[in-house]
Amino acid sequence: MQKALDVITDGNSVFEWTHNTSASKTLSVISENELIIWIKNDMPWPVQDRDHISRLCIEQNENTIYIDLLPGPSGEMPLDDNCIRITNFKGAWIIKKVDPTTIEVTQRMYGDPNGSIPLWLLNSMLATHPYHSFLNLKDILEN
Repeated sequence: MQKALDVITDGNSVFEWTHNTSASKTLSVISENELIIWIKNDMPWPVQDRDHISRLCIEQNENTIYIDLLPGPSGEMPLDDNCIRITNFKGAWIIKKVDPTTIEVTQRMYGDPNGSIPLWLLNSMLATHPYHSFLNLKDILEN
């Protein structure tokens, strides 16, 4: 469980395994259970790239880790003229210990893209983005 927590909350490397993410960065560590990260998502033409600043709040017990994602302070990262900042979102990661060698990872997200995205692209992203991200995460955790 700890390795999954470390990978998911490492803002400096989120872009390495999250599908269609070109950059990410840990902006500040408030405590061992709270941090601020920035993520930039690539969007295909003609849609403008998106970025967001997330405040991650971590709670854990022996068998479960909860990571709540909330909008972080926008002033932590300058706005990029080529990007649209997403500010209306929330989500969570849940990491559960199934047995001594197995974990279950769940992600829930809600977000307003802060502008129009063609339906064909939105439907494609909802299907492929989580799938490829979870495959990449699984590969990292197993190796």
